[in-house]
Amino acid sequence: MSVEFILDGKPVTALPGETTWQAARRLGTDIPHLCHKPAPGYRPDGNCRACMVEVKGECTLVASRIRTPKPGMEVVTASERARTARRMVIELLASDMPARAAAPDPQAPFWRWAEADRDASPGNLFIPFCYREAAANLLTDPALDPHGKIPEFKLCAARVTAA
Repeated sequence: MSVEFILDGKPVTALPGETTWQAARRLGTDIPHLCHKPAPGYRPDGNCRACMVEVKGECTLVASRIRTPKPGMEVVTASERARTARRMVIELLASDMPARAAAPDPQAPFWRWAEADRDASPGNLFIPFCYREAAANLLTDPALDPHGKIPEFKLCAARVTAA
């Protein structure tokens, strides 16, 4: 059964079984995605977090590749919050990759998304913390993040500004 919901302020209809991302794409909205492509062996897991969108009334962002719309749901694909979250994911991945010219697939859609917001967040520095004594480990509140004491999964983002 089709579902009517709001996408970026406009009423739209999702086809039966469509995710929010699929409906947005069908209607011409480009939302980055890395964990899926229409080819054998790929499925949308939502684990890359590059497809995050904001749903009004919900506290957390949602992965549009796996979220199905509900009647009346209001989805915002280009809110500052969603764009910042997606930008952080893309920048984090790009920081651990070779330069585009040396990449295995320099024409991959990843590079278009990585370059789209390049100037939007100057001064970000991503610092991995792979040891227990890292100063960033003191920033984790176990009550808010019970998994945060696993140093292998920690990353700190700092904004650097000129004095």
